[in-house]
Amino acid sequence: MTIRVLNVIDDLVIGGAEKVLLTVAGSLDPSRFKSDVVTLFPSDGLLSQFQGRGLFRGCLNLRKSNLPLCVLRLRRMIRDGRYDIVQLIRPVSRVVGCVAARHVPGVHVVARFDSMVSSELTRFRLLEPMVVDASHRVSAPSRAVIRDIEAITSAIAGKAIVIPNGCAPIPATIPAARGGDDPVTITTIGNYSWKKGYDDALQVMHRLRQSVPNLRYQIVGRIDHAVLLFERMAALGLEDTVAFPGEVAAPQRALANTDIYFQPSKTEGFGLAVLEAMAAGLPVVAANVGGIPELVQDGKTGLLVDPQDIEQMAATLLGLIQRPQQAAGLGAAARSAAARDYTATAMIKAHEQFFIGILRPNTACAPSPNPKRSIARGVIAGTG
Repeated sequence: MTIRVLNVIDDLVIGGAEKVLLTVAGSLDPSRFKSDVVTLFPSDGLLSQFQGRGLFRGCLNLRKSNLPLCVLRLRRMIRDGRYDIVQLIRPVSRVVGCVAARHVPGVHVVARFDSMVSSELTRFRLLEPMVVDASHRVSAPSRAVIRDIEAITSAIAGKAIVIPNGCAPIPATIPAARGGDDPVTITTIGNYSWKKGYDDALQVMHRLRQSVPNLRYQIVGRIDHAVLLFERMAALGLEDTVAFPGEVAAPQRALANTDIYFQPSKTEGFGLAVLEAMAAGLPVVAANVGGIPELVQDGKTGLLVDPQDIEQMAATLLGLIQRPQQAAGLGAAARSAAARDYTATAMIKAHEQFFIGILRPNTACAPSPNPKRSIARGVIAGTG
């Protein structure tokens, strides 16, 4: 029997959840699964890649149609496509998808939470308990996300599973030997949002540049509605230090010529960009928030910092710049951990087992006997 899965997502911008969906939906065993993707809003980003893999079913374009019409169109798509599982990704899609799928017989609804619920806009955060209650199962990339959901609703008990993200092998990014005047490049990847902590990152770079005049900081991602960010950059005199290359889908391109990867986020459900940097063998300095501590072992595979402490972040980055051997050791350990514990192959397999278990409960994913060595952390009930 072929299991038919419809993935509903807000849009296909180049982001962590979207890249994970592309990897998983495009790599499920075709002899057992048929996976399609529909969006609520138009976007470019990864659209051509989804189309190239034959995954894209269309865009409901909620911007141009009213909400009830969008719900009816999605419900018709679910019914006519005879989908067994409807997976809802991102806040708007979870709400719209739950309403659309609730009256379609035989459909199992999966709510996928890739970010912390506590960081969502209030109107969506208030609706998430309804989403969890209406869903048959809930999945997330970290225990931190599950705990965050547990704080707002008890309906998640017995429904949740943690399937950490994974990534394909990435060519090692090993900085070449530098002369005294060669730039030191620090990179952050992520589309502009208050959650990413870019305002504070500029403060960090301002302090760091006093000790590292040849500093270069690049923020890779979509930078929309960031007038205040550019004003802050100008006020700090960082126009010649900070670069914005824009969206880059391939991590090896985004991380090219990078010496240190820096993730100053205020909140993260997992941190796929952190994982990609680890897989590339880069030393990582990341905020000790959300799911990042589950991914980065402080002092072993990276360094964790307080995203509220500008001085600490600057000092930690400076320490790695001044101690290249420590930086190289952290990068090598990070690369080994990514290749061992967070592969795309394991992530895909975990999703296959999860989907099969939904339709055949006796084969559901059991808790891993060695969770540190398996990407499927198993079912979490209660506090997990």
